[in-house]
Amino acid sequence: MSLEGAIDQRQKPRVPFWPVVLAPLVAGIYYLSLKLAFAASVIPVLGRADLFETPHWGAHWGFRLIAEAISMGFGTFVAAALAPGREKTAAVVGGCTISLGFAAKLAILYAEPTMIPRAEPWHQYAIDALSIVLTPMVGAYVSDAATDIHRAARGVGGIGRFHFLWLWFPAYFYALGLVTPIGRMYGVSNEGLIAMIVAVVVNGIPAVALAAPAYYGLAFLAGHHGESMHPAGRNMVGFLVLVSGFGLGAAIQFGWYWIFEKIYTSLFE
Repeated sequence: MSLEGAIDQRQKPRVPFWPVVLAPLVAGIYYLSLKLAFAASVIPVLGRADLFETPHWGAHWGFRLIAEAISMGFGTFVAAALAPGREKTAAVVGGCTISLGFAAKLAILYAEPTMIPRAEPWHQYAIDALSIVLTPMVGAYVSDAATDIHRAARGVGGIGRFHFLWLWFPAYFYALGLVTPIGRMYGVSNEGLIAMIVAVVVNGIPAVALAAPAYYGLAFLAGHHGESMHPAGRNMVGFLVLVSGFGLGAAIQFGWYWIFEKIYTSLFE
């Protein structure tokens, strides 16, 4: 190696490997935070009695595909975003971990059918099998976005990496609050233009009620708002906006749906 090459090698910053080691845990937690929110949203959206009613997804393979694509993309993206310099490796490792979960589910299903009753239609298990192959590919794809974010700002879009020790928790509740009204729009997508317009009006306000605090809370954590504030104070404001904003948004959602339920009951029952 030439002297210039040795100097260049020394000047390159060392990229830590520990985020890749943690990628399976990170990808799994953030995948589940969204996937469980989608699964819980099935209860009001598709008329299920509870989370454990079978079949759970039933004939709604389109809704399931959307849930899996968004969840696996989110989980592998966070794993990549927490591994600057090793984004693709972390994303693929995290994706392979999620794939192992699908593979284990199918293996148990066919080896010990009494442990997991075969209550879903065949195409739901086909989605499980397809996800084994697609999840690492999705991870490799979203890792490019994580690389671009690292070029633009420190952390994850400006958000300190330590915040991701707790952001999975509000991610679940915000996803649940946003998926439910959006899913209700999906539920009437085949019932005509008038029904779709009414669904957008009825469910749009509840969605915005949670989207707004989610945006501003993350914006404060990332430094896009409150630039003149001390970083500790700005991070605290971001935390408070996410927590209190969710409470306010959930209250607005509940009150909004309660009003429309009363209106519907008075008109049609």
